[in-house]
Amino acid sequence: MIIVGLDLSLTSPGIAVYDTATTRWSLYGFAQRVREQNLEKTSGGTTIRLFPAIPRDVCNEARYEHVRAYLVDRVLAPYADEPEVVIGIECYAFGARHSGSSYKLQELGGVIKHSIWQRFPGWVQLSIPPTQWKKLTLGRGQATKLAVVEYVAGAGPCLPLVTLLGTALGKQGAVPSPAQDLADAVCVALSVTLLG
Repeated sequence: MIIVGLDLSLTSPGIAVYDTATTRWSLYGFAQRVREQNLEKTSGGTTIRLFPAIPRDVCNEARYEHVRAYLVDRVLAPYADEPEVVIGIECYAFGARHSGSSYKLQELGGVIKHSIWQRFPGWVQLSIPPTQWKKLTLGRGQATKLAVVEYVAGAGPCLPLVTLLGTALGKQGAVPSPAQDLADAVCVALSVTLLG
């Protein structure tokens, strides 16, 4: 079985693919810094790949297409013949601080969900609220970004994302993107396994 975790965003979506047969992780994100463009690293059976940054100076539809093309055509397409693929998608956080852009995130989610359904109609898609995947993986629904990254690095699948990406925590433990987005995607995928 292939389990996919998606943490959609307009600037730094995180994608985690877990192959239950090999127990290998493949993580995908979008570069946030010039040095991260097309970065690819493998460590202990885990591959991390960063795609080109999402353009900021184009219309929303072009940004959605950028994410859709990499996610559906490059990440998911190689699994087209897999007999069982389950995709966990983090639900929208309607009360988020950036709710002024929430309709754009909802549009992106609709584009992605429709594209997956159209191209891979037999695949299962599950919407998982952030509080639910945090409760399932970390044991508390209000976990911070730092707690999620630390869980993924230690008690979880032992993926030190901040180190693997060559970044560092900011002041007061602020977690840089795309590390925080990849960690969220990993936990969304793990929560799918826990939901059974």
